[in-house]
Amino acid sequence: MDKLYYGSGSCTIETSQIVALRISYRGSIEIDDKTEGSHSIMSNNKMIIIFPISEINVLSELFEYSGEFRILSVVASDSASNKVPVQIKKQMHYSEMLDTNAEDLTLRTEELNVGYRYKNKIKKTSIKQKTIDNLHSKGGLYYYDGTEYRGSYHIHKETGQAMTGATHTQDSVNLQVKKLKDKKWRINK
Repeated sequence: MDKLYYGSGSCTIETSQIVALRISYRGSIEIDDKTEGSHSIMSNNKMIIIFPISEINVLSELFEYSGEFRILSVVASDSASNKVPVQIKKQMHYSEMLDTNAEDLTLRTEELNVGYRYKNKIKKTSIKQKTIDNLHSKGGLYYYDGTEYRGSYHIHKETGQAMTGATHTQDSVNLQVKKLKDKKWRINK
């Protein structure tokens, strides 16, 4: 069975098939995305979603965090969008990660007791990576004047705004998606 490990500021998965995750959790954390460039992470105060944005690769290292983090449930899927069962493994105590005899330990007992909080208390969940970078449009995105845009673009996670350029710069320009309304195309502003 596939296993999701978390605790001590790290969240990883041991799998040969999972490409997307939805994690329901309690707490507030600051997330540092450690997935490969083919995936992105979005979150709110109750859920973290990890999804592929380009080629579909199997997940391994997910993210590092600080704050209080308690996973309640996980829904995982493979490349065919089938649900995959996942076992959640808390790594809350160093003793769970040690592969040695108790007599050989050189740590103090205070160092063995680790809880759900790692480092600082965080007021509101956030992600360090504010954009989904290095996307490429082959059509479907438009400038405000209606001219179609093809090329590299990025998306701001907080607002969902697509902009020109593989990464955000001062020269990035807002892009729009045309929507059908009353049988006429219009630019969504």
